[in-house]
Amino acid sequence: MASPPRPGALVALIVSGALAGPLTACDVSESNSPPVRPANAQLIRYERSGGLVGRAVKLAVTTRGRVTAVPDGHDFDLTRRQLARLKEDLERAALARVPRDNRPEHPVYDGYHYTITADHRSIYAEDGAVPDALAPLLSRLDGLLGRAGLRS
Repeated sequence: MASPPRPGALVALIVSGALAGPLTACDVSESNSPPVRPANAQLIRYERSGGLVGRAVKLAVTTRGRVTAVPDGHDFDLTRRQLARLKEDLERAALARVPRDNRPEHPVYDGYHYTITADHRSIYAEDGAVPDALAPLLSRLDGLLGRAGLRS
């Protein structure tokens, strides 16, 4: 006959399962395809600060195209076409090949500072040292800031 479980054993099992998180399937193939993200995960986060006003603004876009902007911006949804274009710009930017820190030799006074985060990689750039690969993506993201009412 089996002995009853020790007091607290069930709690330890439940807690350890909660800490481990849910089980998910993953692709272990060695393809060049982009990582698979949950249905409504963050696609990209963008932060811009500086300029004449020195205002810091941020936005995040989910994989379904929901744009959330702060501070005081309004949230909105991208159309499928707009989301596809953003994803194309993100892919073309090839963040994995862009240096993480891009600062000019001589600072640009009243210039902007940018941080782009996607696929667990953050890229920092300042006006005067923005890599060419980032320019189209920054332009699209600045357009989203304007649409959210955060153009400064």
